[in-house]
Amino acid sequence: MARVRLLIINYISSTLTESQVRSSRHLNTNPNDLDIAKFLQVYALNHRSSMIKPRGLSNRNNWCFVNAILQALVACPPFYNLLKSMPYETMKRASMVKVTKVVHDFVAEFAPLDHFPKINRRDKGKKNEDLPLGMTFEASSIFQFLLNLTSDTFKVEDGRQEDAEEFLTFLLNEVNDEMLLLLKLLVENDEEEEAAAAADGEGEEDNDEWHEVGARNKSLLTRRVGGSNESLRSPVGCIFQGQLQSCVTSLNGEPTATLQPFFTLPLDIQSKNIKNVSDALLHNFTSETIDG
Repeated sequence: MARVRLLIINYISSTLTESQVRSSRHLNTNPNDLDIAKFLQVYALNHRSSMIKPRGLSNRNNWCFVNAILQALVACPPFYNLLKSMPYETMKRASMVKVTKVVHDFVAEFAPLDHFPKINRRDKGKKNEDLPLGMTFEASSIFQFLLNLTSDTFKVEDGRQEDAEEFLTFLLNEVNDEMLLLLKLLVENDEEEEAAAAADGEGEEDNDEWHEVGARNKSLLTRRVGGSNESLRSPVGCIFQGQLQSCVTSLNGEPTATLQPFFTLPLDIQSKNIKNVSDALLHNFTSETIDG
């Protein structure tokens, strides 16, 4: 009897311990991170374009590959509006948004135009007012962050030219991963937690498979590669992330499809038959025979 009672006590104790661990996630988390997570959870994308005061980026050594991407991101309205909307003081005290914080500080250097110059079409002899410009500055915080990277995912050396597309992919993946980790803090049920773990950007594959009805009512065995689950998406993922489906048809088996997310889609344009983006897309997704 004493042994049964001891087992019951141990079971209750272990159950309470597990429950306490699950419920104490928020207690051990920086409250500023939780505030940002709540902000991201309810944030609605704003695609409205705003006039930004132009500011030049000075180029140090061979950092033009960084400047070109940063200028393109600032010119993307939903991305610019997202970063400008994030609470500044909260971002400064947060601990789980290292990359997002650096990008946020960069975007904060840009401000909307105070006024737009008037264009007088009637008086052609009168010189129109010039567009007001901001001071040129160096994205030193971005440069320093890249130089301090210890991961082999994207290695940067001062003065060495890198690939702009690789930098864009790296930056979007890092910001997206940080936002997903924050959103995961607010997920309570097990099913959503598993989806968030798959979306952490660690390249792990989700082995869940299901049959999907495709063209001509044919069944298609489909599986997802980590990160493509729609149940948990960050604002950055909603802006930039696409989904790629590849299908393999076996002579002796049913066709299988794989869904995989992507931020950038490299296209081969070396062929002389490729004249535009549509040709490159068609060439990239042309059916091919796989040996074996």
